[in-house]
Amino acid sequence: MNELLHDTIETDGAKAAAVEQWTADPCGSSEVDAEIGTAEYFANLDEMRRDYAPWTGEILGYSGTRGMRVLDVGCGQGIDLVRYARAGAIATGIDLTPRHVEIATAHLAAAGLEGTVVQGDAEQLPLDDASFDRQRRPPPPRASRPLCARPTAYSAPAARPGSFSTTSPRCTTGSARCSSAAYS
Repeated sequence: MNELLHDTIETDGAKAAAVEQWTADPCGSSEVDAEIGTAEYFANLDEMRRDYAPWTGEILGYSGTRGMRVLDVGCGQGIDLVRYARAGAIATGIDLTPRHVEIATAHLAAAGLEGTVVQGDAEQLPLDDASFDRQRRPPPPRASRPLCARPTAYSAPAARPGSFSTTSPRCTTGSARCSSAAYS
């Protein structure tokens, strides 16, 4: 059963601006020519991701997550969340933007998959510490950290000690070399 947890969270100026931006223009939606939330939309969204980042399956290791509790931090529209769930993971996504939470939940439902999507702040996760076997998160913000930094502790407490943590690359080159992974 898909579960949507939606809480009102306090946001500072930058976070409020991000919520406003992603509510008005959900991440990647301008690249997809279909109505947001439809099966056609999600199929096109997934195809777009495969086209511009065909290496994500290998880097993020979807296939090795069967039976694992996986946290997708900054899950956006749920592309990676759905891929983890499809691979057999017990998938949980978290996003700051209520609109992304709604879309990611619809994405799971459209794929016929189960998972949980939570609205929350990656800097103050509303989840129990050490409750996930693996986490996927975007790279840290540009303003404070290098583009392809090694994973930092901003969301690490939710992962179990010794669990695998991977940071999605933020690259303009499309090179998998910009990705990073580490054991937390």
